Parts: sequence; C-alpha cells; structure tokens
Amino acid sequence: MRRLTVLLIAVFISGIAAAQPVKLQSAINYLDDLRLKDAKDAISDALEHEKTKDDPKTWYYKGKIYMSIHMVSTMDDAIEVGMDRKKVEKLLGEPDKDRRRWAEYEPDMRIEYTKENKVEEFNKPADGAYENIAENPLMTAYDAFQKAVKLDDDGGRYGRMVQLELTRLGNLTYNIAVQAYNNQNFKDAKKYFEKTVQIKKNFGETDTNSLYNAAIAATNLEQYDEALDLYLDLVNYKYSNPQVYTSAGQILLSKKDTAKAKSILKKGRERFPGNYYLLINLTNIYLTQGDIQKSKDLLNLALEKQPDNEQLYYNVGVVYDNSSKDTTLSEKEQERIFDLAVKNYKKAIELKEDYFDPIYNLGALYFNDGVQILKEANNLPLDQTEKYEKMKKKAEDKFKKAMPYLEHALELRPEDQNTLTALKELYTRLKKYEKLKEVNAKLGGGKEGQNKQQKENTEE
Repeated sequence: MRRLTVLLIAVFISGIAAAQPVKLQSAINYLDDLRLKDAKDAISDALEHEKTKDDPKTWYYKGKIYMSIHMVSTMDDAIEVGMDRKKVEKLLGEPDKDRRRWAEYEPDMRIEYTKENKVEEFNKPADGAYENIAENPLMTAYDAFQKAVKLDDDGGRYGRMVQLELTRLGNLTYNIAVQAYNNQNFKDAKKYFEKTVQIKKNFGETDTNSLYNAAIAATNLEQYDEALDLYLDLVNYKYSNPQVYTSAGQILLSKKDTAKAKSILKKGRERFPGNYYLLINLTNIYLTQGDIQKSKDLLNLALEKQPDNEQLYYNVGVVYDNSSKDTTLSEKEQERIFDLAVKNYKKAIELKEDYFDPIYNLGALYFNDGVQILKEANNLPLDQTEKYEKMKKKAEDKFKKAMPYLEHALELRPEDQNTLTALKELYTRLKKYEKLKEVNAKLGGGKEGQNKQQKENTEE
C-alpha cells in the first residue's frame, strides 16, 4: 500500500511538470490561430514555471505574442475596406515577401485587394477581444526579445531569430512615431523614435534619422535640455542636415551660452558653407557682440546667395547705420558708411514697399543725423555765424528727408509709439504745428499740451 501511494505522488508531480511546457506550446498554438488573449494568458503561465521561465523560447514567443497584439489591433483600427493599398503599406509597412501568400503580415495576417488595389477584406483575431488586453505591447515585446537574447547568450537558435523580429519591431515603432508626429502627438512621437534608435543599436546601427526626429519632437515639447543633447549627439555623428547645427545653436543662445553656440555654428559652416541659415545665425551672434566687420563680411556673403532678400539688405543697413556713429572714424569715412546704410535700407524698401523696419530706420537715420549736425552747430563759437547757418540748413535738409519715411512708417503702424515720438520731435523742429497737433492727439497730449508746446516753440 505504501509503495502505491509513493507511485501516485510521483505520477502527480510528473503530471505537473509536463503540464507547464504544454502551456508554452498552447501559447504558440493560440498565436497561430490569432487567439491572442488565450496566447497571452498561456505565455504568462509558462513564464511562472521553473522549467520554462528561463527558456529563451518562452521569452521569444512572449515577444511575438505581444508584437502580434499590437499588429492586429493596429490593423483593425487603421485598415478599412476600400482603403488604397499604398496607404495600407504606409501604415503597416510592406508585406513580408518571404511569408506565405495568404499571410502577408506577422502573424498570419492577410489583406485581400480588388483589381484596383483597394482593400476588399482582411482577417481579424478569432476571438475578437484583443484591443485592451495589453498596454504598450510593443515595449513589452522589445523587453521580451531582449530577455530571450540574454538567456540564449551562446548564440543559439532563438537569439538569432530575435534579430529578425527586432527588425520588424523597429519598423513598427518607427511607423507609430511617424503617425504620432503627423498627429502632433509629440510625446509619443519622441518615445517611439527613441525606441527605434534603441532597437537599431542591437544591430550596431545608429538610426540618425529617428534620432533627429526625436530631437524635433523634444523641441516641440519644449524639452530643450533633452533636445540639445540629441542635437549634439547628431553633431558628433556628423548628421547630414545643417538644421541640427542651427537648432543646437539657437538652444545654446537661449541658455546664454554664446561661446558654445558660436562654436557649433562655426562647425556647421565648415560642413555646410553654403547654408544660408547657419550664416545668418552666426551673423546674429556677431551683431549682438558688436563685431561690425565680421557681421558685414558674413552679410555680404549671404547677399551673394540671396540677392533679392529684403531682410538681408535691412540687416546690412543696420550694420552700416551703427558703424556710422563711430566717432573714432574720420568725417569722410562716417559719411561714406552713412551713405551705405541709406543705400541698403532703400534697397530693402525697393524689394518690399511696406517693410516697416527699414522705412522707420531710414527716417530715424536722417533725423538723428540732423540732430547731431545741429548739436555741433550750437557748439560753434559765436563769431562763426556763417558756418552755423550752413550747418543749420544742412540739419533741416536731413529733417526734411526724414519726414516722408517716418510718415510712411506711421501709415503702416498708426499706433507705433516710437514713430509718433520721432514725428513729434521732427514736426517741432520743422515748425509743422498742424501736424504736431495730430501727433500730440495720438500721443494723448490733448489741446492744452498742444498749445503749451506751440507756445514753447514760438518763444524758442
């Protein structure tokens, strides 16, 4: 009797041991039949048993099951009868040519088309319940495949098979990222582009395109520190898009790291000497640092590339405008630079008649020059009356040249306070009292203020 009892226990234990590998086979069978919920439950059981939990085959099939959960739910959500074949392949990728004719996609998914290449029908999982059976199935699949490789570290069968699945997985994560990006879901786009990069690293490959897209998504999310790290990685990889250098430079400038921004932009210029935006971004740094000569050199280079760019002529005008105020230069050199500022402002206006900035600046340039001439005239000795009158006349001529430009600027922006203030001073000096009333009214001076101003002007 005792021997019989021992035998029964032995059979019972043996039955449990045999049952668990059966769970793994059941998971595989359910996967083949697209009974994904059953497959998911069976693989979970297999992963809890001593005999199968550390088997690379178990983890390999867990990866396939979760990847299939993603695939079939994506198919059902995205594919519609009547959809064009090209759109299907854009969403799911091109069919696997090595699979059976009726099983174009993993696992055994079939789409049939009409002669016009429109979706006629497609198969779905047998039990129909799969949409909400797993969160982030692709991420789970990736982790499972990685575990399979780790357990099969001697280069066995499943370690090699994982490589093929990771290729498919990388295509899927990339497609998800692109769809998320197109839908302006930058959070998911960034996550899946980064996952694509991670997957490709398994093959010793750096997916710089996905890395770049992740950087753009991070920028859109205003995650500038992360974006900067990604852009700098791309700089190190010598990525073939000059925008990487421009974006990195702009973020560094926003962080007040001008030296590093300049260094990155210079690197970009070395790689892409003909790129306009790198040129302009670097020019802006030199402008803010007051390096007039370097700014002029770069702006003239930019004009060679875009001779009809009104903004460039405006910026060149600004550089010469600022240079003309350099009192260390001779009077003749100041006048030459002044004329160059006028020339470039006028060229910008010629290219764009309603371009406010050069119109206002040209008026201000003439006006300020007139003020300076008048200031110098007032400092003359009292016995130099003739020279004083000449300088006073020259200043008035400058004011008259300024007036049409400042008035045009006001037409473009009727409420602009800088323009109104400049015109108030200009009309005062030219004794244009009727126009002065209008400007004072807009500035809020009122009638009392206008009368007071007019009295002061008369006494003067």
